Amino acid sequence: MQADGEINLLIAHGNVDQANQLISVLRDTSYTVHSTVIDASSDLNSLLKQQRWDLALLELENQAVQVRDVVSTLKKNNLDVATIVITAGSEGQPYVEGLRMGADYVVPMDEDQYFLLAVANGLTQLEHRRKKDFWKNLYLKAEARCDRLMDNCKDAIAIVQEGTFVFVNHSYSHLFGYQDVDDMLMLPVIDTIGDASQTALKPYLKALSAEQSVEETSIEITGITPDDQAVHTTIDISAVLYQSEPALQFLVPHKLLTPAITAQSDINSTSHNVSDIQPKKVIAAIDQAILKAVRTEERSLFMYIRADQIHEFGEKSGAVAAEQILNGLQEYVISRTPLAQNVLKFSEDVLVALVGIKTIDEGRKYAEDLSREIATKTFSAGEESIALSLSIGVCALNHSGQTAVECLKQCQQAVASGDANLNRPDNNTNIYCFENEAPDRFESEKSVIEFGHLLLEKHLIGIEFQPIAALQGEVAEYYEVLMRPKVDEYPYAVPEDFVDKVFKTKVGGEIDRWVILEAVKTLADKLQRSPETKLFINLSATSIQDSGFTAWLKIALQAANISPEQLIFQFREIDVGRYLNQSEKLVHQLRQLQAQTALTQFGLSINPLLIVDRLAIDFLKLDKILVQEAINGGDAAKPMETVLSSVANSTAQVIVPFIENPSIMPLLWQHGVAYIQGYYVQEPMPTMSYDFIEGA
Repeated sequence: MQADGEINLLIAHGNVDQANQLISVLRDTSYTVHSTVIDASSDLNSLLKQQRWDLALLELENQAVQVRDVVSTLKKNNLDVATIVITAGSEGQPYVEGLRMGADYVVPMDEDQYFLLAVANGLTQLEHRRKKDFWKNLYLKAEARCDRLMDNCKDAIAIVQEGTFVFVNHSYSHLFGYQDVDDMLMLPVIDTIGDASQTALKPYLKALSAEQSVEETSIEITGITPDDQAVHTTIDISAVLYQSEPALQFLVPHKLLTPAITAQSDINSTSHNVSDIQPKKVIAAIDQAILKAVRTEERSLFMYIRADQIHEFGEKSGAVAAEQILNGLQEYVISRTPLAQNVLKFSEDVLVALVGIKTIDEGRKYAEDLSREIATKTFSAGEESIALSLSIGVCALNHSGQTAVECLKQCQQAVASGDANLNRPDNNTNIYCFENEAPDRFESEKSVIEFGHLLLEKHLIGIEFQPIAALQGEVAEYYEVLMRPKVDEYPYAVPEDFVDKVFKTKVGGEIDRWVILEAVKTLADKLQRSPETKLFINLSATSIQDSGFTAWLKIALQAANISPEQLIFQFREIDVGRYLNQSEKLVHQLRQLQAQTALTQFGLSINPLLIVDRLAIDFLKLDKILVQEAINGGDAAKPMETVLSSVANSTAQVIVPFIENPSIMPLLWQHGVAYIQGYYVQEPMPTMSYDFIEGA
């Protein structure tokens, strides 16, 4: 709103008299209304760029301008506008339909008092969000200044989230033997700590919540450099907020650093090579663009540009030749158009460009044109030439709820998986566009918990079953129970990682219990026809820490007349690593009930056998990353082979999931893998209907 009581209004209503009536009601209540009518001929994208809009009034029954199209366009342009749907209906269905489309309120026509209350509440919430964005903008600018100060600080400083370095300055990286700070970014802290010091430091490497308090402390540690040299020092640990998330600051005072480390840090803090790969500079540039968008409403796009052939070319022709190819691509992108404000190297085959384009649709066209132009050219390194194809992720930078790390992660995942849901089907270019959701819904733990309860209360989650088939040995009737969100029925849009966010709260345990109850109901019926059927059921970290879980489980299974012997409970390796004592206790309690246990996402920790040796686990299910790399064959299969060899003498049976085709079968057979799972066996289904005999 421009001033108190002043509204920039968009209105789409098929009845001119009723539209004027709504505007008159607002004006009679002392609102100053600047209204613009949306009709069938309106170019909504152009209209939205003209000014900042406060309120949209949309008629649900209007066929010429449909509510869904307007809300979708607002979301596509990441515009925060209070939205009220007006309906002629008086029954419940129009209200449900309007809320599902993304409206803030659904109001019947001629209910003036209800209408005015909805407008007042919608505008108040909008004002709160704008004030929140304003203060968050100031906070982010202060944080950016702190980053620059830490970069140049003579103390050695690192920021740690969930046991991983997310910021490191030059002094810290040199103290632990890393010449470049980028080499430590996203590195697990435990990889830099000697065995003797790990026990003391591990309590500080778990995930933190905003409510947790961490007392400031100092710990004497022995670090390990990449060439296995010992580093003896003292780390001061304190709790901080970093990019709006709880984190820990590790600080080694300047007086404890050697003169050699201090001198080397001074050199690095004053020099850099623009042609180098600079992930840290990329992150800073994206964050700066987000700040600018929030401050000036000057939107831009971030493009994650991967040259698909460079990695393979580098393996054959060497890193220097691959770098020359990337240099050539970088120069071409910079020279092609003045729209590219900044083009930086993010990795050996990825460029990041900040582009002065405001809408996703324009960004998609820009990316498609660039991709087609590159396909017609060749790039040279010495006497070798190569034709390139591009995979491009396009992300709008326009609200303070974003961070550079989130934007990069979105694009990396889409490009790596070839996500068809983000790639327009009418062309064969690999362009993935992100129409970011409104920033306000899931920024606090309270809002995540409320949404988790909504999932349960409105039955917006379901379950499906995927068979786990025997590869060799005795045939068993195993199914994994998979929780399936009913996304199409959600009352409003949610971020991609909302499931992870929900399971980091106490609601995760409530959803675990709901899934168990639903699963055993279906199992009770299935056992009448197939008495050997057993279910694998996932448990979250919340349930692992719940001391009352097994007591509840015993009562629930007795009520359903299901024996615990029919169930195998799965824990993620990362959760067990964080809560090892609680996991050991829970595994023991489940074994006493005659239930079995499994470890999922197995094989990525530093020493996975430590958990296997300590816990009496019955099944080990490999992590998706190991399986996908092994499918590529050659050296990429070695990590999985190493893990399989290391557990060959374990009593636990191995399950390899995410099998899409039979190409990997000989390798699995050779290593004695007992079971396989994936779409090659059968996709998840609402019923347990797999023929295990025929499948074997």
